[in-house]
Amino acid sequence: MGLTLGAFGVRVWRLDRQPLWWDEGITVYTTVLNPDEWLEGVRQGLHPPLYYAVLHAVAFVGREPYIMRFPSVFFGVLMVPLLALTGSRLLGRDAGLVAALLLAFSPFALHHSQEARMYTLFPFMALLSWASLLGSLHRLNQVGRSILSWHYVVSLALTGATHYYALLLPIGQAGYMLVQPNGRSWLLPWLRSVAFAAALSLPWAFLLMPGLPDTITLKVYNERTEPWALLPFLGRYLQTSLLGYVPSSAVGWPALTGSMGFALATAVGMVIALRRKDQAPVALGLLASIAAPLALAYVSNFFVPTSAFPRLLSFTLGPLLLLTSLAFVRLATALPLAGIAGVAAAFVALIPVLGAYWRIPQWQELDYRPLARALASMSQPGDVVVYDLPWQMGFLASYLPGLQTESILLRAATEGAEARRLAPLTERIASARRVWYTAYQALGGTEGQGAHAYLTSRTYLAYDAHFGTTRLLLFDTSTDFLQVPTIQLNSPMGSDVQLLGFSLPTTDSGDPKLSYHRQEVIPLVLFWRTRSALDISYTAFVHLVDQTGRPVLFADDEPDGGRRPTTSWTPSETIADLHNVLIPPTLPPGRYGIHVGLYDALTGRRLPVEPPHAEGLLLTTVAVEPPP
Repeated sequence: MGLTLGAFGVRVWRLDRQPLWWDEGITVYTTVLNPDEWLEGVRQGLHPPLYYAVLHAVAFVGREPYIMRFPSVFFGVLMVPLLALTGSRLLGRDAGLVAALLLAFSPFALHHSQEARMYTLFPFMALLSWASLLGSLHRLNQVGRSILSWHYVVSLALTGATHYYALLLPIGQAGYMLVQPNGRSWLLPWLRSVAFAAALSLPWAFLLMPGLPDTITLKVYNERTEPWALLPFLGRYLQTSLLGYVPSSAVGWPALTGSMGFALATAVGMVIALRRKDQAPVALGLLASIAAPLALAYVSNFFVPTSAFPRLLSFTLGPLLLLTSLAFVRLATALPLAGIAGVAAAFVALIPVLGAYWRIPQWQELDYRPLARALASMSQPGDVVVYDLPWQMGFLASYLPGLQTESILLRAATEGAEARRLAPLTERIASARRVWYTAYQALGGTEGQGAHAYLTSRTYLAYDAHFGTTRLLLFDTSTDFLQVPTIQLNSPMGSDVQLLGFSLPTTDSGDPKLSYHRQEVIPLVLFWRTRSALDISYTAFVHLVDQTGRPVLFADDEPDGGRRPTTSWTPSETIADLHNVLIPPTLPPGRYGIHVGLYDALTGRRLPVEPPHAEGLLLTTVAVEPPP
């Protein structure tokens, strides 16, 4: 009970401290889908449906990160007493308690208990099948005839419904049985049980597996991971399974020294266990149950290479810890001082690793919590939020479960099918007032995705802020002010050019919007006209000037973003020149004058304005308000 409570404590402590990462976002995304969409999403995914079905039920309580991660805590904690019970029956009470202790504070198990993925449900179901199998084998020896264990069949089928790598679990269990004294006599009833478990899996397997090859091919193409060599493969498996994902550079030499001492003590204990006739079959069996799946995973690494293979092999964690605990108990029994040294080495290794795990922030470039706070403070009912990727939608569904906006996910499209990809946005933009776009920048930016260019051509940009690798953009569809000046000026600039007027977005009352927040965009439209053709390409400038007369923000560009240079203007033609002035996050609140003008980029000479001013023609004054 004490170990179980300890395991629960370390797993719920600061459960939501780290941001969600990609795979967790996809997990949450599956919970917002209706049944048909959910089934299609699982069909296109890399995992069977059991874990997603559990999360779908949990989502009725809520989608906040703490709630989405709690099933992982639940199954991670349940593994501790289950491993203690299994180890006690197989190896003795001491070995069972040592195995449970290692699991309770395992950095690897702790990591997966604090993420919304299936990597505690998967090893829990695998361990449950081990417990059922060992119990069935014990009864088989006692009765002396074939017995079909229904709970082994069910637990094995449920393991298969959690992860495709469960296909390797029966191979590991077969390896265990073959090295036991009566192992051959166990194979026939065991094979019958495996066949029944496979039959239970057929309905979802026929439904979901046809799309698996295409999904795997796409994953291999996207990740482009090189196959692992044998020794690095084994080293990464052992290091990650026992010490988690904390990089060795973050824990220092004491932890590395402790790890080597721990490994040495385990190896010595294994030698002692293998020399005992009563322990050797079990030790060899546990070793075979790990080695067989590991060998097949290594072979598959040449066809589907991935750096995530330790988590895929998490179903071997139970046998690995049982084997380790057996080695420790044998070492402590034969060489008490060596056993104490081994325990000390384990603590020297684990304490820095656990400290680094809780201390080092992860996935900071994917932390959507600041973005979610900005969206929550500025969004309005009826806004539309557009996503390029499913995990983005999952992030905001978790961080902002009560957000009163409509969501549109733009599905990936093949080359030449961009119009089909943008169809949901095209249908919705006609009636939407404001459109938010979560533009992910780490996949070559937003320009190649199509949505950014589409929105820019039909709306105006009202907000632009960077949050890690994502730009949060707000587009407003009220574009009437882009066509004609709302404020007339007729101000001359030099002898030929005239500024007819300017426009700003209007408020609900119809007045120009003169109040903005940091990260908002001031979409200023200047309307120009020339009396005669110009042979100089002038640059238009827009400056924000504070109350002391000091310019604090510069937005210089050729007219209309370079599409209408002044040398292309014809007399009496009206040129609409849009300047998106982004208010930086560092600009202090206050009132600022908007000054504009034209200058020759080659000489720096400005066209004179009336009335004269060092910073150009003053159009109006805007207020920059504190953050909402």
